[in-house]
Amino acid sequence: MSGDGLRVEFRMRDHTPAGAHERQQSVYERLQQLRGAGKITEIDVLVGGTRVPVTGPGESDGQARATQETYRAFEAWAARSGCTLAPAFDTRECGTLVGDEQREVLVFPLLSLALYGDDELRAVFPHVADDGVRTVEDGLDAIATGGWRDGTVAGEQAVPQSPSRPALGDCTPD
Repeated sequence: MSGDGLRVEFRMRDHTPAGAHERQQSVYERLQQLRGAGKITEIDVLVGGTRVPVTGPGESDGQARATQETYRAFEAWAARSGCTLAPAFDTRECGTLVGDEQREVLVFPLLSLALYGDDELRAVFPHVADDGVRTVEDGLDAIATGGWRDGTVAGEQAVPQSPSRPALGDCTPD
């Protein structure tokens, strides 16, 4: 089977800042190249907003619930893998347009990858491991090298965390 059964969910935000669309397009093109090379079986592209309500207005609509379930699966994977999703993926409090009500929202990064092998979540990018940040580029490299199969997820290419680096969710080119 082409791609060894690897399905990739490529999530990206709509209404992105200047420059982000080009980065999203570049990642999509690399995913297509990897699929053409037989490294990926299926690519699902999911486009969503900046925030998904967890509490308050809109928290129980179908799309919000599906995104909340995905986030819980990502968190479970991170806990099993000994890494964290923050700061790229986060929950925070924000105000609503109506009244002074606060609500909790999920915030996804500008772009992310979730790798599924045999219908099991194998890796999420970006994330933070003990030895540094694993970027979306690391995820693409893990696909190219097959590192997603054994859980190495291109660990040798982890970028050490540094205050001088942009926030993990700022997926702008260096």
